[in-house]
Amino acid sequence: MRALGSWEARSSLEPPFQMSHDIADRDCHRTFLFLASRLSRGNALIEESSYRYPVKAGSDLKIDHRVARKLESVLRVMAAKIMMKERPSGEDLGEAISLMVEFVDSYHHAKEERSLFPKVQGVGKEQQKVIYGFLVEHEFGRRAAHRIEQEYALWVKGEEAAVEPLARFILTYADSLKVHTAKEDEWFNLVDGKLLSASQQKEVLERFALIGAESPQTREDFGRRVRRLSKMYLKE
Repeated sequence: MRALGSWEARSSLEPPFQMSHDIADRDCHRTFLFLASRLSRGNALIEESSYRYPVKAGSDLKIDHRVARKLESVLRVMAAKIMMKERPSGEDLGEAISLMVEFVDSYHHAKEERSLFPKVQGVGKEQQKVIYGFLVEHEFGRRAAHRIEQEYALWVKGEEAAVEPLARFILTYADSLKVHTAKEDEWFNLVDGKLLSASQQKEVLERFALIGAESPQTREDFGRRVRRLSKMYLKE
């Protein structure tokens, strides 16, 4: 399983969004403190027919979020099993971690960072601040996912010391994903309703299509992988 790349290596945004590691460390810590105060649950079911034909950029990304939140629910169950020493299938946990990397980061975050965010950044300083906050949360999620990969590698070898940190980092990732996607969903309403013109929406969606073509799998493929796990761990 490959290591996650840093935000600086992945983003095409111009300043003021470029972050030094010191700033990223500081703001990721603040993000952790914020997320720790927002622990809650609740996710919508994903229906295959509901994530195929969006008409605007925000709508498209909200569909990604529904898939991501289903993965979040699976991760919570897996973390609970790890803590109760029930040991979920190592193969299934590896699949969930792969989805963090391949779907949430390489597919979904790439659409935001390489298409939507650059298009919105010219609107004004207020939106630049909003986007910066989202980028900090993306980096926080990557760091949490990377720690999960590290602890998972030890856990599959049977190292008892990896049990608690693996479960803890999985829950940290799930909490961050839940809060982050909820905040972005609200912002997407503004994006679709006010911030982008019809021509700009078209440009963003065309870029989404190009980014999707770079992915080894489609959103439907990722959705099927998540649903397989949800049937096993959420009994749906």
